[in-house]
Amino acid sequence: ALVAGGRFEIPVDLTPLKDGSLTVRIMHEDSLGNRSSEVTETIVKDTIIEAPVIMTSHVAKNDAEEYKYTVTGQGEPNATVYLSVMGQTGATIVHHTVKTDADGRFTLTTDISQVIEDGPFIIVRQEDKNGNESKQATVGIFSYKAGAGDTLWKISSIFNTSIDEIMSLNGLTSSTIYIGQQLTLPTVADVSEPFIEENEFLNMGYVYFGSSKDYFDSVRQTNGSVNVVSPGYFDLNADGSLKLTGTLDRYFIAAMQSSGIRVVPFLSNHWDRAKGEEALRNREQLSTKIAEMVRLYNLDGVNVDLENITHEYRDEYTDFVRLLREKLPEGKEVSVAVAANPNGWTKGWHGSYDYAGLAKYADYLMIMAYDESYQGSDPGPIASIDWVERSIQYALNNGVDRKQIVLGVGHYGRYWQEGATTGGAGISNAQIEYALKTYGGSVKYDGESQSAKAVFTIGEGDPVMKINGKELTPGTYTVWFENPEAIKAKIDLIHRYNLKGMGNWSLGQENPELWDDFAAWLN
Repeated sequence: ALVAGGRFEIPVDLTPLKDGSLTVRIMHEDSLGNRSSEVTETIVKDTIIEAPVIMTSHVAKNDAEEYKYTVTGQGEPNATVYLSVMGQTGATIVHHTVKTDADGRFTLTTDISQVIEDGPFIIVRQEDKNGNESKQATVGIFSYKAGAGDTLWKISSIFNTSIDEIMSLNGLTSSTIYIGQQLTLPTVADVSEPFIEENEFLNMGYVYFGSSKDYFDSVRQTNGSVNVVSPGYFDLNADGSLKLTGTLDRYFIAAMQSSGIRVVPFLSNHWDRAKGEEALRNREQLSTKIAEMVRLYNLDGVNVDLENITHEYRDEYTDFVRLLREKLPEGKEVSVAVAANPNGWTKGWHGSYDYAGLAKYADYLMIMAYDESYQGSDPGPIASIDWVERSIQYALNNGVDRKQIVLGVGHYGRYWQEGATTGGAGISNAQIEYALKTYGGSVKYDGESQSAKAVFTIGEGDPVMKINGKELTPGTYTVWFENPEAIKAKIDLIHRYNLKGMGNWSLGQENPELWDDFAAWLN
């Protein structure tokens, strides 16, 4: 740098260097070519900050029947720790800020009586003295000191667990407890970090079947392969207003986000045309309510999945997505699940999706590229490769940018019993695997459709298998499904067309071994 007025400034990009102590050496040369001696300085590069480590997380009920929460932890020296305690559903959140000492330790005690009846949990993050912010971490409550009026039933209800779990964890042989008794509480572990970098391949996973615990298990078994999870939190009432489902779980939301996974619940009418039409007629109020819930629960957006609505509501559907885009806070995503349309249909439920219009307001369209064969159809693949490719081409030819297209794959199959008048009911990939292990049979990969077909026979006296409450009777069954080879073929299509990513319907139905090779397929 040239010296002007005795001063100079040299911007230096330190990105390639690791955090820690760095040595800077400086010298200068005057206009006559004379060089100065070298000056050496030591500086510290500090850009990465880890979330604080929580050592104790304890609640005690005192004589005044207040619930006092005490947390201790370890962070960076002289950092600021931000701590929020909240319940599962209520709007009340207890916020606190505490400074770490010179050794990085901190402790805080606060009254959380306002949220104790709502399944409390904690979110914590820290900011170091240089202004670097850590990711947030979710924290359960590790232990509880019983107070007057407490019973195991009441404690298990407050902390979203069971009496049996508390008794087992504490070695109790009786449900009787006493005032002042310290009880260890079960906590839910975080999932692993996703291996997919931000703005790279988007891999979203719907979670729908089961409880919030099942959602955790479904995400965990993907080994960090998903970076967006879409739980079934948003349903509709008969008048088209928003209905929150019983699986909505703030702890799940915070735990996913702490692991770098965005939480974008899907809004569904579950194929109920009347509810879907009412929702679109009520779109002004519905979009406002969804935006409020996204703010209240710190969600990362909404995925719209209204199906079986005809072309008569095509414009209203697009306008609903426009309203969501306008009302959701900045940085929140809006996506739409759209019917695969390889044949270019403009009437019926396929006609309700104006691909180009929706793409103006949505971050991406998730093409439901499955159910080529369906319940009541002849046996066949649920997503043959030609059918899927024509669905991608339809989107591209109708004004959707390739980086706005997410290709949906189904982790299930459909089965037909030989001799039955109708068939095609759904069966998860995990159930298919169980059936093949239980009854034997064979699997053949069909090269033309790039789909898998299994055949197995249930004999008289064989073990009973139920699917969605229906018992499979003796006979020979043909199952078309998406095995790992078929799913890899869909990922190859995503690469060939340079699409945004993949959607999974739904997590928990797949064979977990799929995720062992997933990272390699992406590359």
